[in-house]
Amino acid sequence: MTNQRTGAICAADIIPCHPRRTLDFGQRFKILCLARDWTVQKVAEEFGISPRTVIRWRDGILPSKPCQRLMRERWGEETWRYLTGVRSHHGVK
Repeated sequence: MTNQRTGAICAADIIPCHPRRTLDFGQRFKILCLARDWTVQKVAEEFGISPRTVIRWRDGILPSKPCQRLMRERWGEETWRYLTGVRSHHGVK
């Protein structure tokens, strides 16, 4: 947010308020769910978690390490790289 008087950018605009929050993950998770016709309830049931946890992922909170591992196992590395924005390198898995 730009300060009206000085034109300065507030630190909160460039430094995340929550270290585990990334809007890219949430946006990509929403797109993936829409593309695959997954509901919050369906994802929650697949992972044995509450729908509220899935909503947090959709809002950009990264899943716990155990859920990250399950995502990679069940949905594949390519899907995980898409969700996290990690680009694969040619010849490197």
